[in-house]
Amino acid sequence: MMVSRIKFFIRNLLCNDFVGGIILAFFRKTVPDIRWPGFRFYLRESGTSRKNVASIFWGFYEAAEIRLIEKYFEGNTDIVELGGSLGVVSAHIMSKLRPGKKFIAVEANPHLVNNLLLNVERFKKNGTHFGIRNNAIQYFVEQARFHISADTTGSRVGLATPDNLHGVSIPATTLSQIVNQELLDNFSLVCDIEGSEIEVILLDAGALSKCANLFIELHEVEYNNVRYTPDEMLARLVGDHGFKALARQGNAVYLTK
Repeated sequence: MMVSRIKFFIRNLLCNDFVGGIILAFFRKTVPDIRWPGFRFYLRESGTSRKNVASIFWGFYEAAEIRLIEKYFEGNTDIVELGGSLGVVSAHIMSKLRPGKKFIAVEANPHLVNNLLLNVERFKKNGTHFGIRNNAIQYFVEQARFHISADTTGSRVGLATPDNLHGVSIPATTLSQIVNQELLDNFSLVCDIEGSEIEVILLDAGALSKCANLFIELHEVEYNNVRYTPDEMLARLVGDHGFKALARQGNAVYLTK
């Protein structure tokens, strides 16, 4: 418990708007990630909080997900990323993607799309294909209500909260629609969509049947008046969809078939 409190204190000391502002002022064009040499990120578009800038610089931002991708993603399959956000995780994906493979990133927040594009294009190799879709993952609707927070991790589909009152209407899509339109088979999936993964797990067995490797961050969420924990969602991925969980760091999990 004491170790956790110390880590929490250190992280708050290093990752805040003041520190992020200093980092942006010092690194005028692109901000490095000191944990992963060679990775630098354009973070100057609207929608990027200075707190997130500091988190990226110190290597805290989506650290568990990045470690799993760096260790287990071999780059030899087409890949879909749901929740491309600022393009930090996306850059690690693209850096490993092999020629002849495609990478489709889906991001609902229109303010982040240009950041995402610029950060991924830096790592694009000849012979790879990259595409961005500005869509929200939601089933049975054509338009989704997406609420935008100053902190990208607080933005999500669904009801507004005091932290994400700015709502916009975004064209909705599903994983199956993406898979069918892109003619994907035996693909890998990266999924971090702040709770909306529950719809993919419950409603999209068809697309998941074609998914060979899954990197997913699970969130506790209420869906149709039922509360789902990360452990319960993981159990459904294993029991209902035939995945095997090979590695887990917190709520970030790598599964394969």
